[in-house]
Amino acid sequence: MARRSARRATAAPSPYGDGFPADWPFPEETTTYNVEDRGSDGTIVTAVSGADFADVLAFMNHDVVDAGYRIESGETEDHDAEAEWDGNGFRGRWSIRESAQCPGETVLQVLSAPE
Repeated sequence: MARRSARRATAAPSPYGDGFPADWPFPEETTTYNVEDRGSDGTIVTAVSGADFADVLAFMNHDVVDAGYRIESGETEDHDAEAEWDGNGFRGRWSIRESAQCPGETVLQVLSAPE
């Protein structure tokens, strides 16, 4: 995955296609810069946030869940976290990790496919 700075990232066109929920929330200060349609395997959206890891993790565990995307399972370590999710007619996986190149920024990837 290419690494980007939140300040320099160029936003990918949206919406991201039928394989990704149009109402999926991203934290403020986040730019989605890459979208991959992998057919029946789903759509992967990659983004970078100017928010730090702890704030993005809290957002994923609360704001995303409040938007109707239930966490099925996951794990959190010091510098990265991931979870399987479902909701609103979709299923998938998200992962976040501290940016190795831009301290204080967080890289997000969300995989989504229709249920």
